[in-house]
Amino acid sequence: KKAMLPLCSRVTKPFHTTRSFAAIPYFRERITDKQKRVDIIKLPNNVQIGVEKSSGDVGVSVRLLLKAGSRNQTTPGSAYFFQRMAFKSTQQRTTSELEKEIDSMGGTVWSVADRNLMSFNGLVLRQNVKQFMDLFLEAILHPQFSPDELEFQKEAAFYEISEDAYSPEPDIHHRLHETAFGKEGLGQRDKIQLDKIADVTIDQVLNFRSQALVGPRVTFSATGLGLDDFPREVFDSLAQIPEKGPSSTQGSFLETPAKYHGGLSLESIDTSLLDYDKYGNPPSEILTIGFQAPSLTHELFPAAVVLSELLGGGSSFSVGGPGKGMHSRLNKTIVEQCHWVIQMNSQYTPYEDAGLFYFFMKLYVGRMSHSIQHLGYQLSILKSQRFEMEEFLRAKNQVKAKAWTAMESRDLRCEDIGKQLLLLGRYYSPLELGELVDNVTIDQLCQVVELMFSQPPTIVTKTDKKSNDLIPYMKMKYLNSN
Repeated sequence: KKAMLPLCSRVTKPFHTTRSFAAIPYFRERITDKQKRVDIIKLPNNVQIGVEKSSGDVGVSVRLLLKAGSRNQTTPGSAYFFQRMAFKSTQQRTTSELEKEIDSMGGTVWSVADRNLMSFNGLVLRQNVKQFMDLFLEAILHPQFSPDELEFQKEAAFYEISEDAYSPEPDIHHRLHETAFGKEGLGQRDKIQLDKIADVTIDQVLNFRSQALVGPRVTFSATGLGLDDFPREVFDSLAQIPEKGPSSTQGSFLETPAKYHGGLSLESIDTSLLDYDKYGNPPSEILTIGFQAPSLTHELFPAAVVLSELLGGGSSFSVGGPGKGMHSRLNKTIVEQCHWVIQMNSQYTPYEDAGLFYFFMKLYVGRMSHSIQHLGYQLSILKSQRFEMEEFLRAKNQVKAKAWTAMESRDLRCEDIGKQLLLLGRYYSPLELGELVDNVTIDQLCQVVELMFSQPPTIVTKTDKKSNDLIPYMKMKYLNSN
C-alpha cells in the first residue's frame, strides 16, 4: 500500500507547536518527499517563508528575495544602488562594526540583483545562527543609507562598469533585452550607464526600496536548520515588513507587464582597428538572434528548458566531455565544423511574465558572412521542427541530471526554494521537477518552436557594416521575416 502513495504528500494545516510561535497566526504548509522536507508558512503581511532541514548540516544558508529589479525602476540605477548599499551601516552599527561581527562568527553575506529579482544572502555556522540573523535582518530592514556610503558605492560602481567595457557581452545582453521588450521594464539595464551614475540620489534609492520591500514581494528561505529551530525573533522581524508601500512613492516603481516586440540593433564597427583585448583574447565579432519564448508560468516552460539543452552549444577552447554540450546539436553542427567560431550557445531566459530564447555567436573577425549562413541553416531546420529521438532523450536526461546535481548544494537549494515560492507561488521538489521533464514530448518542443517564430526575431550584432548589410537577407531566406 505504501508503494501506491504519491512520492510527494502535502498536508496543509494551521501551525501549532509547543513553542511560543503559536502566538502569531502563522500559516503552515508542510511538503515532504522521500529525501527532503520543506516547511512553508505565510505571515499576515504575505511574506512567504520556506525552510528545509537537512540532516548532518553544520552550516545554515539563508536568502531574502525581493520580486523587484531594474525592470521596476523609474530612475536609472535606483535598483542597482539599492542592492549595492546592502549590508552597509545600520541605525545601530557602522559598516565596519557590522562586517567585523559577521566575520567573527564565521558568517558570509552578499547581495545580487538583476532585471527581475534581488537577493540578500547569508551563510553561517549553525551554532551562531541567532546572532547572525539579528545582524542579517538588521542590515536589510534597518539600514542607515548614509550619503557618504552612496558616494563611495558610486565610485566603486564606476570602476566595475568600466571593466564591463572590455567585454562586449554585457552590452549585447542589454541591447538584446532593450530591442526585444522596449526601453522600459525588462528592457532597462540591470546596472546603469556610466554617465548617469552621478545623477543617482539617496531619495531615489529610498523611494524604490519603500515599494520593493513589501510583504507580497518578499520570501525568506533557509536550509540547514528546521523551522522549529529558528529563533522566534526572525519571524517577528519579518512580520514587521509593511504589506504595501507608502502612496507618496508609488510613482517610483513600475509594474508594467513585459511585452515582446522584436527588432534590429545593428552596431557597425571598423574591424580593422580591433586588437587583442587586455586579457589576450583575439578581436571578435558577435551575432545574437533572439525569439519570444514561454514564461516561467507557461505550460511549455519545461519543454523550452529541454529545447535549450538539446540545441546546446560550446566554445572552441574547451567543449569538455559528456555532459558539457559535446553532443548537442549546435556544437556538432557549428562549433566542431566552423573553426572560426569562438563560442556558440543557445540560451533560454524565462521571466514571470515573458521569456527570451536566443542564440549567441562569437567569432573571429572576417567570418560573419559564413557564420550567418551556418546559423541561418540551423534556424531553418529548427523551424521545420525536425527532432531526433536520440537527441531528445539525451537533452531530457541532461536537464534532470544538472538540476538534481545542483540541488545537492545546500546553498542552491535555499535559492531554489525562495525563487519558486516568489515566482510560482508553490514549491516543486526535485522529484516533481524530474517528473515535469519526463512528461515533455516532442510535440511540445514543436509548440515552443511555433511560439518562437510567431513573432519577429530580435537580432543584435557587433560587426562591420558589410556584414550588417547581410542581416535582411538572412531574415528573408532563413526566418521568412521582413
